[in-house]
Amino acid sequence: EQLRQTVDAVASANTQVIAGIDNVSAVTEEVTASASETLGSCNRNQESIEKVARIMEVLGAEAKKLQNQN
Repeated sequence: EQLRQTVDAVASANTQVIAGIDNVSAVTEEVTASASETLGSCNRNQESIEKVARIMEVLGAEAKKLQNQN
């Protein structure tokens, strides 16, 4: 009888461990997806910043040309 109770307790503990692993796995997937989205946003923001920087360089050069004309 005691052996049966021990086996049942171990089986119950294993079930809880498996549930915990499944939960960790699900959270890890969510975090990975979120990180991937964040990386995509950061990359798009970086591209936008680089475009603005190039535009600013052109505007600066045009402003100098205008100053030199006067």
